Amino acid sequence: MKARILFFSLAACSPPEDQLLDSEPTASEQSHFVDVGADIGLTKVHTGGSAEKGYIAEAKGGGAAWLDFDGDGDLDLYWVNGAALDDAQGGGNALY
Repeated sequence: MKARILFFSLAACSPPEDQLLDSEPTASEQSHFVDVGADIGLTKVHTGGSAEKGYIAEAKGGGAAWLDFDGDGDLDLYWVNGAALDDAQGGGNALY
């Protein structure tokens, strides 16, 4: 019974055949990203431990969260940085 439910659940997730793409997306359909971080004041550099990542503590580092920290209705960015074991300060965290 469980296998049958799994099968029908997965089958329902696939798109109809007429919606499958037969060709590459056109230029207007492709995503385009522009780095505006420095222009809007995001100057932090992500630190995630040493390049070798010899220890699990160095491999697990950094991240970001969007929240309304000051209650003004606009989302603020809290930037969490990792650090290498020989430089415990790392890049430091920041709130934008």
